[in-house]
Amino acid sequence: MTFSKLILAYVCGSVLTAVVVMAGLNLHFKGEILFYKGMFIISLGTVLTWLLMYRVLGRSFMGHINAIASIAFALVSVFFVLIPVSLDRSVSVFLLGYMNADSSKDYSKKDLSNAFGDIYMNKYGAIDRRVQEQLASGNIMEINEGRYVITPQGKKFIKTSTWIADAFGIDKKFLEPSLGEKAGQ
Repeated sequence: MTFSKLILAYVCGSVLTAVVVMAGLNLHFKGEILFYKGMFIISLGTVLTWLLMYRVLGRSFMGHINAIASIAFALVSVFFVLIPVSLDRSVSVFLLGYMNADSSKDYSKKDLSNAFGDIYMNKYGAIDRRVQEQLASGNIMEINEGRYVITPQGKKFIKTSTWIADAFGIDKKFLEPSLGEKAGQ
């Protein structure tokens, strides 16, 4: 097999995985947590890519087939987490969208803060959505109707996230909010 055909196989593998993911994201799954849904579909797309490459290239190219599938998984995963997942969760994107809806006017920080609270938090149910995500992830559990506690897994997540924040010099205010900033105090 020529080098150019091999490169084409690598590109086709990544594109095939991306197409499966784009089609799959429009399907509805129980839970509807975008990150988990996407990673499941990316895994499925990677398996389909591997099978197709095996069929096209054959057993003698097993190393390349594994590399194609691995590269496709990595590239599509990085794109998925950086763009769709970020858009799904981004406060910045919400604020830009809000301002774009009526771009003929100017907004104060107070206007944007009010819009965020009234629309993003209340109307769009941001807290309920995040609570459901954390329940599904196993980071919190419900102990009584509407009362939640962090699980050992959730504590490990915070500990690991704090370590990563320290390693990369990231502000930890969301990982370690001061007790004086807790709601109702």
